[in-house]
Amino acid sequence: MSDELAALGIAVPEILLPRVDLDPARWAVVACDQYTSEPEYWQRVEQQVGDAPSTLRLIYPEVFLDEPDPKARIESIHRAMQSTLDEGLLRSHRGLVYVERQIGERVRRGLITALDLEAYDYARGSRSLVRATEGTILDRLPPRIRIRQGAPIELPHIMVLIDDPEHRVITPLADHTGQMKTLYDFDLMLGAGHIAGYAVAPPQQAEIIAGLATLADPAAFAARYGLDPQSPVLLYAMGDGNHSLATAKAIWEEAKKAAPDPAALAGDPRRHALVELVNLHDESLVFEPIHRVLFELSDGPSVQARMQAHFGDRLQLEPAADEDAIMAALEQSTPQRQRWGLVTPKGHAIATLSDPPTNLPVGSLQAFIDALMKQGGAREVDYVHGREAVSRLGRATGNAGFLLPGMDKHDLFKTVIVDGALPRKTFSMGEADEKRFYMECRALVPSPDAAMLTLRPMTEADLPHKVKWANDELVNVHIGFTERVTLEGTQQWFQAQVADPDTILFALALGDEAIGYLKLRRDAASNEGEYQGAAIGEPRYWGRGLGKQMVRLLLRHVFEVEGWDRLWGYFPAWNDRSIALHEAMGFARVGTADFRRLHPGEGKEYEVYILAIERKDYA
Repeated sequence: MSDELAALGIAVPEILLPRVDLDPARWAVVACDQYTSEPEYWQRVEQQVGDAPSTLRLIYPEVFLDEPDPKARIESIHRAMQSTLDEGLLRSHRGLVYVERQIGERVRRGLITALDLEAYDYARGSRSLVRATEGTILDRLPPRIRIRQGAPIELPHIMVLIDDPEHRVITPLADHTGQMKTLYDFDLMLGAGHIAGYAVAPPQQAEIIAGLATLADPAAFAARYGLDPQSPVLLYAMGDGNHSLATAKAIWEEAKKAAPDPAALAGDPRRHALVELVNLHDESLVFEPIHRVLFELSDGPSVQARMQAHFGDRLQLEPAADEDAIMAALEQSTPQRQRWGLVTPKGHAIATLSDPPTNLPVGSLQAFIDALMKQGGAREVDYVHGREAVSRLGRATGNAGFLLPGMDKHDLFKTVIVDGALPRKTFSMGEADEKRFYMECRALVPSPDAAMLTLRPMTEADLPHKVKWANDELVNVHIGFTERVTLEGTQQWFQAQVADPDTILFALALGDEAIGYLKLRRDAASNEGEYQGAAIGEPRYWGRGLGKQMVRLLLRHVFEVEGWDRLWGYFPAWNDRSIALHEAMGFARVGTADFRRLHPGEGKEYEVYILAIERKDYA
């Protein structure tokens, strides 16, 4: 299945989510490129978050990019990311995640996956499987690269579109949420709606693969858009976060250049970027125009006069009563007679451009703004969502706001295929508070070297670690202790275990550090053993690929050192991640115990499964 996904330019990600005991409403904040001219919004976010663990500490809101010491903030972000890992604030989930985002009466459906950067090229004229939908401004990449370079984790606000008019890929998942494991479900802060995430099960993943494969079929692709049959397939088009994905691509390309041997990058997490796939035809998905605001215009002619000088007689300017009149006029904009609105301290106007230089009003207006900024005609240009913000900012002394018409979302794929990337900041997928909120993370640093993981006999020096793990509520969900333990009691337990010749106790060590334990019990009469428990007790090492290596070491000892014919153990049904790991390593479910086990956090009893592996199944 992984090969099938790779052919489609995606992979199953190892996702990091906030621990279940953390407040998700304070953890999740909106995309960093929103409210860039409204610092008061981010002040409200700060008040809402307070001192709770939050992605606010892990991102760089772009409203602050011009602050005097951005380096200090970036270093603080990197420290906060590492602290989030070290303090075990994240839980791991391997798999695709189906997301439902409720916005008013609408529900936007998405799929969290890892996008292969080898399948992406943001260069103009790209013919790759993943393409930019707007021009990529290379000058905007360096500050983003400084944030991502060396960051131990990534947080995505990237939304990537698929053109799926038959709703084969994402929409059917809505019918299976009752059978899926709920990963999160809560109201977002500051009235931004509701969000829920569900773990995609293997049957649904197979359907997703089949749906994407249908969209990626070259013959069907060419027929859908009326293209030459040899035309390269465009499967994924950028929606939001174009420059964030371009940043990830730039870092991956630098990593490849710096690697002495391509084999050294095998499995490197930087090859992929965590994204949310959204169907272009999702009824909740609305393309909103991205407006422009110029701040602190230079002395001299008015902005109207400068526009007239730039476009000449092709431009007509007429006064408008208010924003409503402008919006009504924008509905009459055509490719041949393009329109946009102007808001200044002196009033409102409608611009009509004949014989335009580009196919879209945003392209024609942007050419003027670029020329004006090059001449020092304003201190700054910002790209703003929502007419209210344009009206408020444009009327401020020395400013000017531009209101633009939207584009038909159904034209997007065909336009990008035929004409290439659109002018930058052409459209936005919804208003600012409808954007992605940071919820999922993914590790960007390679996992600790699994070759350094060893099993060694447990000693008394390891017991303080075992006490800590047993009393950690997060770890105890997996261990299953229902009462707190003490060092004295653990020492007594240890002496009794050591005195029993049929008990085998191991410490799991990463280098010199004890990070977990493993317990077996020998049954000499039947030449088999009971697997009585194992855990990686240090949460900062969860989701780093060490669990699989731990089971490899276990099986090697059981079958090559002990020489047993069979190993079996009890697995509580709540620990589905451990069950899936052991089944992937060759264990099979052979029965259900005649007792149930109490979940230490929920106070609820669960079934207990019996899993076993025989020598003949050990590879």
